[in-house]
Formats: sequence, C-alpha cells, structure tokens
Amino acid sequence: MYELIYKNSEGSLISFGVQPPFTVKSKTGFGAVENKIITEEQYGLDGVIKVSERLDKRDLTIKGEIIAKGTKDLFNLQHEMIKTLNPKIAGTLIYRMFDHEFQIDVLVVKAPDLPDPAKNITQVFTCTFLALDPYWSDMSKYNTLIPLAVATKKHTWPLEITKGYEFATLKSGEIVPVTNDGDVSVGGTFYFSLGAEATDPEVYNVITQEFFRFKGSFQAGTKFKLVTTRGQKEAIMTDPNGVETNAMPLRDSNSTFLQLEKGDNYFQVKATTGIGNVIVQLDFQPLVGGV
Repeated sequence: MYELIYKNSEGSLISFGVQPPFTVKSKTGFGAVENKIITEEQYGLDGVIKVSERLDKRDLTIKGEIIAKGTKDLFNLQHEMIKTLNPKIAGTLIYRMFDHEFQIDVLVVKAPDLPDPAKNITQVFTCTFLALDPYWSDMSKYNTLIPLAVATKKHTWPLEITKGYEFATLKSGEIVPVTNDGDVSVGGTFYFSLGAEATDPEVYNVITQEFFRFKGSFQAGTKFKLVTTRGQKEAIMTDPNGVETNAMPLRDSNSTFLQLEKGDNYFQVKATTGIGNVIVQLDFQPLVGGV
C-alpha cells in the first residue's frame, strides 16, 4: 500500500491514496523519464554523433476520485483541494511505500481539474505537476549524520564506569568510506565542529583529490555548515558566540563543492594544525530516477 502527499510551501497538504476521501485511480510520470540525446550530422559520415545528453523534466499526473460523506462534505473537500493545490505556490510531492519515502519538488500545472459535475457524494479529479529536477530524493537517510571519523571503542569487560569514562572516541584524519546508493552523484551538507583551535580545516575526497578548505585559524567552538547540493550551495560559519556569517570569503580558492559519486566514496578530514580538534559530519539524500 502506498500514500501520496502533496505539501505546499505554506504547510498545507493533501493526502492521496487507496482510502477516501482523495482516492487514486491512476498516476503517471513517477517512473523513469525520457533521456534527451542531442546529436548532429557530419558530412560524409553515416549516422550521427552524440553531442550531449540529459534527463528531461518530469511531468506527473494523478487521477482519482473524491469520495465524501455527504454533499456538504464534498463541497468542503473540493475547496480544500483547490486551496492547497494553488498554482501560485510551490510544493513537494511525497511518495511513501512500505518503509521507504521519496520526495520531489514540483510546480502545480493545473490542479485540480474537475471535468464532470459532482454526482451525489463523489467527484473525479485530475492533478498535474511539473518537476524541473527529475530526480526523487530518497529520504531514508534524512537527518542521519555520518561521522567522517573513525570510532574507537574504549570500554572493556568487566565494565567499570568512573568519572570521565569514555565508551568510545572519534579520531579525525582517517579515510572514511561513504556509500551513495542512489542513481547519480549528489551533493550533501558537511557540518564542521572545532573542539579546540585548528588551522585550515578541510574535507578531502581521496578518489577525485578534490577538497573544500576554510583558510585561517579558528577558535574552539567555531562551527561551519557547508552545503554542496545543487541549487542550495552555501557556506556558513558560526563563531563561539553563536553569530552566523557568510563563510564563502574564507574558502580556499581551489576549493570544490564536493559531490558523492554513485557507489563508494572516500573522505578524509584534514587541517594544517589541530586535526584532532576537527569533527566533521555529513548528511545527504541519494537521488533516484523513478519510484
């Protein structure tokens, strides 16, 4: 059993599914999208050569039926749908199946289309959406912070807990594997936290040899938030007093907004001095081509 939820940017939502009131009869555009292949002809050569390729935008359609408890309830449900699916307000489609959840940002093209007069307590509808970015975000790892450090267990048996006892420690500077189970490369959010003074903290991609580095010496309690996701790129520094500033002027000129390639990735936290004081955590959502 699945559930489809449309949530607009103002927080209002409509839940579509197999149960009333907004039942789904069919849906299209949720699977794979067309691959746009650009080609050109060359004089004297058979066939064509490929210039480029890209996935097209995603057109989504939901057809269904409103099933109400009475005529007044039907009127209210129609009004709720029209109000929530306002073409002037952007939103997100959420697709839930079993223990998986996927999300995609959409624009309302025309919703709802109510072609037939209301019949007693039911009304058919058609909702159409446009996703400029065709990929679905796999939210199964949402808010799951991955430490880019190696955990070392320190407890032994028999266990005796004393003042200052540590169950484990995180050691920065080691090469840490991170797997992207999605269909394509994707950006993420890197959270830097400095336990003591450090100079030139960075995250390094061992395979591509790309990095993102903040130049300078920074005090204990300093935090950085680095977002490398498409359309959301930013770098924010929070000083020990909690004041946030734009950290882009602090980045090394050779820095790259790091991406996680499909499959295995290997990251390493580095610093000119104070590497043991730098803890970095990563959050990302894999992207899939269809659900």
